Amino acid sequence: MASKNKVSTLGTLHDIFLSNPNFGLKEFTSALYQFKPDVILSEVLTENSNAADASIDGGIEQSIVYAYAKENSIPVKATDWFDEDFIRQMEEENSRATPELINTLEAMSVYRDIFKTGTLLELHSEKTLDNVREIYKVLEDNGLMSSRKRNDRIVKNIKNELDALKGQRVLIIYGMDHKFFIDDHLKSMDSVELLTVQSWFRHEIAQSFKISENVRRDAIENLKASESTLELRLKEQKIAKDLHERFQIKLPRFQVWMSSIKEM
Repeated sequence: MASKNKVSTLGTLHDIFLSNPNFGLKEFTSALYQFKPDVILSEVLTENSNAADASIDGGIEQSIVYAYAKENSIPVKATDWFDEDFIRQMEEENSRATPELINTLEAMSVYRDIFKTGTLLELHSEKTLDNVREIYKVLEDNGLMSSRKRNDRIVKNIKNELDALKGQRVLIIYGMDHKFFIDDHLKSMDSVELLTVQSWFRHEIAQSFKISENVRRDAIENLKASESTLELRLKEQKIAKDLHERFQIKLPRFQVWMSSIKEM
């Protein structure tokens, strides 16, 4: 029998990393070093899988993921999916949300609050993941299915990558909203030994963590490349005009992230 892949899913906060006082870039980057993956499956579009594109279409923390992978000579496999039609579908669904639905979601505030201030381990607890499951069940019960559509494609891509691996230590890196869905599918895969984040992450190690100069330098270079790539995409109208604003607002964020990484 082929040995199972040891797999864990690390949820990320995207821009909230810069404001959450208990789960920031130091804790996130330390988690990469603590897990020591052989392979990373990440929230990066399969068709735009280089380091410059990764922080445009995925979370900006991908700049650090690719820098870490380069330093440690490990592959990053892109497994995300969405397209322009999907973005339009998602925005159209959101515009149809009734006041009653909005009030229901507002009342489910536990996850929203912990997202802003929770520690890495608190955010990865089953209690928090159950809260996310409840939120997405409410969305689906009200006909908002775009997130389910994307998650279905994501887990299909992840399964394809895992089926090609044997006995590897695999870290899956996605926004926290995706983690519950990914983990629920991993639990059903016979070829996977699912490791909880609690089994390998140590908060006290993260507190004394120092980023390597190589990762710091390469992460900043990745952000510079992302900034230039997005400017070019917008200038050459490689992004549909009705979606320009959605991507335009990302441009100033690259400089903010560069400053934050310099201070790590």
